Amino acid sequence: MFRSYDSGRTWSRPEIIEKPDNHLVLYDGVAELDDGRWFVPCDWDRQYDDEYALPPHVSGIFSGDRGETWGDRVQMTGGPDSEKGFWHCRVTKLADGRLIGFPWTGSRDSTRFYTLHRIEGSPDGREWSDPEPTTLQAQTNKAVDLGDGYIALIMSERESDRPGIYMALSDDEGSTFD
Repeated sequence: MFRSYDSGRTWSRPEIIEKPDNHLVLYDGVAELDDGRWFVPCDWDRQYDDEYALPPHVSGIFSGDRGETWGDRVQMTGGPDSEKGFWHCRVTKLADGRLIGFPWTGSRDSTRFYTLHRIEGSPDGREWSDPEPTTLQAQTNKAVDLGDGYIALIMSERESDRPGIYMALSDDEGSTFD
């Protein structure tokens, strides 16, 4: 982690985040929750040399001391009983404090990929909705809250005849897209 104490003009040397479990893969920035705690979504996946199959799913971890320590983990989507695998869920905080994400979704064994799914979290990050499929065939993405229910979703599409970076617009907080 890098820290800035002067509005981003200078940055600290990198700090290693001590994860509460080796199976967590961090790849998103920090979302500061309304209560001041920090929240980071993580892929939960097996280690390269693990003998058992662990279905990929998304969890989140919390810090109550501005990133000095990370502890509590919450299941965001997927898990041992899920028929689908979920990856790369970046979280966006909406103006009212709710959290949304669009995990890349596929089969448990990663042989088929589906449309992005939408999940919504409570402002404290503890409760998450069941994943709902969207119409967007994409992988890694980031949502931007444009206000008044509008969401821009910037996404990569690798599994198509036209791979690239695309953007889709929603006027209902990401439930449907143009």
